[in-house]
Amino acid sequence: MNLKYKLIATDFDGTLLNDKGEVSEKNKNELLNYKRNGYIIVAVTGRTLDAIIDLIDINIFDYLLLNNGAYIYNVSNKMGEYQSIIEKDIMLMITNLVDNLSSRIIYCSATKYYNYKEKTNNLVYEVIDIDSPRNIGDKIAKININLIDNGKIYDIVRRINDVYDVDSFVMQDSNSSDRHICVMPKGVNKKSGLQKLCNRLNISREEIIFFGDGLNDLEIIEWVGCGVAMENDFDIVKEKALFITKSNNDNGVAFFLENYNNYI
Repeated sequence: MNLKYKLIATDFDGTLLNDKGEVSEKNKNELLNYKRNGYIIVAVTGRTLDAIIDLIDINIFDYLLLNNGAYIYNVSNKMGEYQSIIEKDIMLMITNLVDNLSSRIIYCSATKYYNYKEKTNNLVYEVIDIDSPRNIGDKIAKININLIDNGKIYDIVRRINDVYDVDSFVMQDSNSSDRHICVMPKGVNKKSGLQKLCNRLNISREEIIFFGDGLNDLEIIEWVGCGVAMENDFDIVKEKALFITKSNNDNGVAFFLENYNNYI
């Protein structure tokens, strides 16, 4: 193996996971192979800790970057190392702004989803239905907002960013037609979370391989030494990637790692 790179990071939905929401044995085994050979393996996802644990054996990874980089979890130590949050008064003011325009709002803590407005009872991981965000006692790292009319989505993003000290953007994975607003603490995103982790590990950006497919993966794809887009990716992400691998349904992560020497 070429140890020019020291860390492999991968997005989940539309990247490591297939469209059934599963991690294939091929992808799993290839990541474990690289881990045994000295690479640090990192999951970089918008999901919470509970949503990862219910899905996959997290011991594949050394670290989990959750909630789009707002929470860093050390797998071997079973503890969080860093968390950024949205202050509750800001969370409530944003809710008030979009309440009549939204069909559902999800507030994400380090481990849980708090679901407001549209009730959800069919998810495999824990979701807590709430009648008001005022009742949330947990620290919130991210807010996902589904609008009734997505024709106004960019206008709402601008309004949130103009008024409140947060970063909001339109989120969409390549394997989904869903578009929603993601609200993050100011300056916090997948790239900033990975950068913070790598600074602690004394790993440079040139030493990172990253796999991604979503619009929120674009910054990392451009930033790392080896940014790999999936075949199912958005064109804008593919254009910025150093390489393009097979789709998430064709074990694209494993395919690239198995054939790494053919890419360089």
